Amino acid sequence: MSLTCILASHSPARLAVLRGAGITPRIVVSGVDEDAIVRNAEHVNALDPDDAAEATVCLLATEKARASLAKARGELEETRGRALIIGCDSMLLRDGSLEGKPHSPEVARRRWLDMRGTTARLVTGHALIFYDASADPVVRETCACASTLIHFASPSEAEIDAYIATGEPLEVAGACTLDGYGGPFVSGIEGDYHNVIGLSLPLVRSLAAELGIFWPDLWDARQDCSTSTNLG
Repeated sequence: MSLTCILASHSPARLAVLRGAGITPRIVVSGVDEDAIVRNAEHVNALDPDDAAEATVCLLATEKARASLAKARGELEETRGRALIIGCDSMLLRDGSLEGKPHSPEVARRRWLDMRGTTARLVTGHALIFYDASADPVVRETCACASTLIHFASPSEAEIDAYIATGEPLEVAGACTLDGYGGPFVSGIEGDYHNVIGLSLPLVRSLAAELGIFWPDLWDARQDCSTSTNLG
């Protein structure tokens, strides 16, 4: 029986990561109010910065995945389908402060002036929900975090202004990407590259296995190695 992959995000980067791994997900944007969720998470806000960072992104990722499932559930029940829903949320932990998307040029510029030449930790919550409507509905979910240290370079103010003018850093956690204009402004990372892009493939595969999913079942087309040609 086929298994549908649903991505609870409109992030082009996350979509590209999955497509690069042979998976073309269906996009069902969650539409959750992230700020309201964080404001109301009193148990999370009481934690120390490191624990709060992971708890926050896991909470947001889970709420996104659940909201996307709620939107797709009717169709899945009608078709008696099976789906793996992936929800993600990334934030930058810097000097004990958790930062999301800057949204405005002013905030992005201020952050870049502060973080150039420093190191910060990007944390991404990955929430997976398996939903099977083929018999009695089955719902299983899990969540975990991936963490990557980012070493920022020291771009000049003119370079920062030019980067912000591209619009790229305004809607990404950490006000920077590795796979775009921001790549030259990162001097190195420690950890999973794809996590900085927005989705850790090794972690998602591991979580999917916890839910009983065979990773190759998510591929768009199963590869027959017996027909491959050795060019060596």
